[in-house]
Amino acid sequence: MAIDLFYPHPEYDFKATERWLEKKASKGRHLIPGGNLNGFAAFEKGEPAQVRYRLVPTGRSGYRRADDDPPAEEVQELYSQMGWEYVTTRGVFYIFRTEKPHAPEPDTDPQVLALALKPTVRRAVWETIFWIIFVALHLARTPYLVTAVTRNDPVWLLLPLPLTVAALAKLFSCIRLIRHRRMCARGEFPQARRHLYLPDNFLLAACLMLVLLYGFGSGIT
Repeated sequence: MAIDLFYPHPEYDFKATERWLEKKASKGRHLIPGGNLNGFAAFEKGEPAQVRYRLVPTGRSGYRRADDDPPAEEVQELYSQMGWEYVTTRGVFYIFRTEKPHAPEPDTDPQVLALALKPTVRRAVWETIFWIIFVALHLARTPYLVTAVTRNDPVWLLLPLPLTVAALAKLFSCIRLIRHRRMCARGEFPQARRHLYLPDNFLLAACLMLVLLYGFGSGIT
């Protein structure tokens, strides 16, 4: 079993996550059932295969555990009849996959998908507002610029960067989700086109800050 440290794409950028999982499958790494573990993606090694992954909105906006809340049995049965297998849940999305090239798409109407994404967008907006306010308050409490000048230590200017990057990544992923929903409302399915995404994980930002603190400890103390 191989474990990727973090999903390289934000939770709400579901099209990019689909493409990433499909690329992994083409290299022989397949997401295991329940393989979304609080930001970690667990894979099993196998034969390279052309697998399609689809993230289907759960229709809920509350916080849920990632790997213990599958869709209802009748929903799984319906998707199974269409050729899709439920794998795991990531945030507010169910993850399905199929190796059948002619299996119909689980979402055939983009406007229906837009309705299903509505609570997801609502949660994303409030979550983004919360984190931006949290990061802004944290940065305002610590006078990084003043400290760097008074101590003649420019390292202090680097410390707020991880938190700032995390907040911006959260904001950009929220905007991307809103754009995807608007495309669906117009009758278009969104496509993942960008190749570089920032990890949307506040824990990662906190870890990077700790690395900076301990890595430059001699210059700060």
